Amino acid sequence: MSTGNRTVITATSGLRWRLADEGFWVGAAGGVFAGTIDQNGTHFYARNQFGEYIGDFVDFEHAQVALESRLPEIAAVSALRVA
Repeated sequence: MSTGNRTVITATSGLRWRLADEGFWVGAAGGVFAGTIDQNGTHFYARNQFGEYIGDFVDFEHAQVALESRLPEIAAVSALRVA
């Protein structure tokens, strides 16, 4: 899906990815920042909502799956914000 000049990708997990800049995606789940994926050449570097390094992946999809697998951590942080 494209919104203006920015692309939004919605994963089946409910995580939404927005292309914030060329080669740089920002993820959010339920309105809570979930992390980023930064493409540098053929590498896709994933970081969680705290900026902690998750890994270096061969493509966007693998980096996306790595962050999606951490959605329970993101949900726990979201619950703390509301409480």
